Amino acid sequence: MIKRLGKAFAVLLLLIPVFAGMRVVYGETDVGAKLITNVSIVNSHNEVITSIEKDDSFKIDMTWSLEDLGDLKAGDKATVTLPAEIEGVNNTYALYDENNNLVVNVTQVGNQLTFVFTEFVEQNTNVHGDFYFWTKFSDDVIENQINNINFETANGTQSVPIFIQAVDDSGEGALLTKQGLYLGTQEPKRIIDWRVYINSFDTDQVTIKDGTFIDFLGPHQTLVSTSARVVYGPSVSNPTYVEQVPIVLNSDGSFEIPLRDTEERIYITYKTETDGSLEQYTNRGILDALVNDVPRTSSITGYTPRYGGGGGGTGEPGESSSTEPSSESSTSSSTEPSSESSTSSSTEPS
Repeated sequence: MIKRLGKAFAVLLLLIPVFAGMRVVYGETDVGAKLITNVSIVNSHNEVITSIEKDDSFKIDMTWSLEDLGDLKAGDKATVTLPAEIEGVNNTYALYDENNNLVVNVTQVGNQLTFVFTEFVEQNTNVHGDFYFWTKFSDDVIENQINNINFETANGTQSVPIFIQAVDDSGEGALLTKQGLYLGTQEPKRIIDWRVYINSFDTDQVTIKDGTFIDFLGPHQTLVSTSARVVYGPSVSNPTYVEQVPIVLNSDGSFEIPLRDTEERIYITYKTETDGSLEQYTNRGILDALVNDVPRTSSITGYTPRYGGGGGGTGEPGESSSTEPSSESSTSSSTEPSSESSTSSSTEPS
């Protein structure tokens, strides 16, 4: 009996250092939408939008604050679910203060935002800031009427009324248009599919002779395609003639595509890759041709949909105190976008 007690005591002595070295880990705190203090839907000039076409891009602008949310620690978070009327976006954002201190990492997956706080919240008081991202409306909206977009905030549900117009597709076409699209699921979103439409009139198409299309790559892009696909005919799916025209890039970032004489529509496509530094990219194009036997030069600037976001945070220096640490999470910051579904665009900026 004494021997058994002795063995048990010896085992306890061996386990004491193990338990002494253990750290109690508490569950991370999730404050939910309580950090959001205000939400606005604005355009590129930060003007509040009251009416917009369904497929146009806009900016969700939020202000946030951690005041009255308790003693938050690094690794604590806030999970915010966006309204179904907002099209989901996949991206990551890092929000810094004026001294380039990382305040919070934001991860966006579809319609869910997750704010993960850093040590900044332990070292400062009155921590607050702003956050925005570009998106558009989903198919859950009702066109040609006012939609109330409901956001959960610290003060309850904030309803943002906005009139959503049906997309105007009643145009009669044009001699020259251009747009950039992000197609498929890209991780990150870097490849732009540029599309040029020539002689796209619904009726009374013109005659084009001795034509050349000259393209100028916009800033922060490199050419991916080695050739441009040129389609002649009523539509891309019903072509009369298709050719792959080799692209030779000039020193000024331009390249030329000679055109066949035609009375049909012309569709030109090629791809570029961005460096991810801009929210919107542009490319310029010039059509130089005899149009109905009259010399004519037409120019156009094409735009991608706006994509990305950002913001910042600030606080007042305070004592760094923690008697009961929460679980710490290591969140890498990145301004690189992750995957997203296909996105349509307009040839005009939002």
